[in-house]
Amino acid sequence: MNLNVSIREVYPHPIEKVWETISTQHSLQAWLMENDFEPRVGHQCRFRFCDPTNPEQETLVYVTVLEITPPHSMVWSWRNEHEPEASRVTFTLQEVSGGTELHLTHTGPISRGLFHDLQEGWPKKVASLQKALTG
Repeated sequence: MNLNVSIREVYPHPIEKVWETISTQHSLQAWLMENDFEPRVGHQCRFRFCDPTNPEQETLVYVTVLEITPPHSMVWSWRNEHEPEASRVTFTLQEVSGGTELHLTHTGPISRGLFHDLQEGWPKKVASLQKALTG
């Protein structure tokens, strides 16, 4: 299957604050997942998801930073440990009246089982990003 998630959200914060929240290990951990992320092209890292209903079940996501243009855009390859191919996550930030618009896309090949999880999961994660920005 081909995934095509596209989310736009405006945050009442300067672009630099939103950028920091999407591009640093500690901040990503607060709203996305535990990770060993570094904001540099070529960096390969892992994100670890633990299901709150089953804490012993964890899923690893392998991410490679493909492009980074602070504070405007970042592109990752994204491969769940059970997926044969990587998909692509793109974060684009733009200054708008009253704050910063985030456009997040996640596209590419994905298994049927993971398709549903990501379609529903990204909007929840973007809501968590709002909490991380104000917290």
